[in-house]
Amino acid sequence: MPDEARLEPAAAPASLRDPRYQAFWMLRLAFTAIPLTMGIDKYFNGLVYWPKYLADWIHNILPGTAQQVMYGVGGVEILAGVLVLVKPRYAAYIVAAWLAGIVINLFSYGEYYDVAVRDLGLMGAALVLGRLASVRAMQHPLESQHLDDARPPALQDVPAGIPRPQPSRNGQRAQYRRADRPCDVVAPAQPPVEALQAKREEQTPAEPPQGALPHLPEGMR
Repeated sequence: MPDEARLEPAAAPASLRDPRYQAFWMLRLAFTAIPLTMGIDKYFNGLVYWPKYLADWIHNILPGTAQQVMYGVGGVEILAGVLVLVKPRYAAYIVAAWLAGIVINLFSYGEYYDVAVRDLGLMGAALVLGRLASVRAMQHPLESQHLDDARPPALQDVPAGIPRPQPSRNGQRAQYRRADRPCDVVAPAQPPVEALQAKREEQTPAEPPQGALPHLPEGMR
């Protein structure tokens, strides 16, 4: 093949240019700012009058007025925003569970279905944040190698015309990156030169010394 003459190592991208890293920080900052904003506003009702979103059956089982319940809700949301900023790997699931409770409250209320669907999407985004935060490198903004540190050193550009080989039990695991998309391939293990030379000598018959008669059967001597 004309394109497979040379495979050169590809440079690892910087952390700040990794889309996964960017998505992690966008979600982390968003789920810090949004709960803090909504939680603080529960005490002032500046954005909206929050007690109107409280379902009657929840109001009946909780003590106090609807506004007092919102004070407690605001405290929980402020705490959730701070936890996402500090420990997003665990706090993201707390936010997702809290949003699930809000969705149940709104659907059971019977009116604000549009807000409930929006919060359902936010719950999914919080779960994505938790999964991204589980990657160790995503928690270190100054780490330059991020996920590439865990990969084998053979990260190479494979031309698009080369087919992807199947995994081999005797092969060495290697990371390659095609020109159009990343992929994992297996590079076959190469035996050492000494082993190949010894095997070649075993398969080659020994030549008799110069002037010596070849080996003949007993009756032909």
